[in-house]
Parts: sequence; C-alpha cells; structure tokens
Amino acid sequence: MPFDPCAFHGEKFVGKPVTAYTRWSIAGVRHGFRQKSCVNCATERYAPVIQVSVPSGDESIAWPETCLGCGVKLDGDVFLTWLTFYRGQDRKDYVMPCCEPCTNSARETLRMGAQELPDRDPGNGAKVGGATPYAPDEPRRKPVLPW
Repeated sequence: MPFDPCAFHGEKFVGKPVTAYTRWSIAGVRHGFRQKSCVNCATERYAPVIQVSVPSGDESIAWPETCLGCGVKLDGDVFLTWLTFYRGQDRKDYVMPCCEPCTNSARETLRMGAQELPDRDPGNGAKVGGATPYAPDEPRRKPVLPW
C-alpha cells in the first residue's frame, strides 16, 4: 500500500518512509520541518547532510573548530541544525555545526518538499541543549545512513 508522496520526486511509493525532522533557530525564532521520502531519495539526499553532521547525545566531546562541510575555521560563527531521522521505530539524532554557506546549502535540501511545523514552545526561542559529540582528530568518515 502506498504511503504519502516522496518529498523529493512527488510520487507515492511502497514501503516504510524515511521521515526527517529538522530544526534550527534564526534570530531566536525556531524553524522546524518534517520530510517524508522513499529510501532511495533519502539515501541520495541525506548522505551529504549526514556527512557534515555528528551524532547527537554525548556531551563529553567538544565542538569542532572547523566547518564539517568545507573545513573553514569557525571562529565562533557556528550555525546549528538539528536532525532526527526515523525509519519505522528506528531513530537517529544528529547535529550539523557548519559555517553559514554550508548550513544554507544543507537547509535547502532539508526544506525541499517538507511540511513546516509550528513552534511547540514559542517562548523558548533559541534555547539549546548540551554539547555535541565530535572528535576533532577523527578522520572524515563515510556517512552511516540510519536505514
């Protein structure tokens, strides 16, 4: 039985969708999106985004000093995008700390065909959690897709 149309090619597909929830804040205003896509499109579109992201949750690892997209030194100008991927009951969380151009490029992919979600806590602004896991001396890795 077909599900919703894929966010990328617009056709209905058979199988479990990959659902991506993304969120970020700009000038204290939270933006959240939900995208449902087929596995093939998710693999093609999200692999580059996951490549410049780190798994979320381990507060013991420091922030990167350079953009994970292009390698430019961040000097305090870090643009964060939080990502949560679901396929069935499997959940994977990431955060993408990048420079502004890399962030803007990735966010275009994350908004394509997505449904904008209302802010669940309008008084919360740009409140964020703890540190994001990243090992600065870790070599660039091939993205491990969560599906």
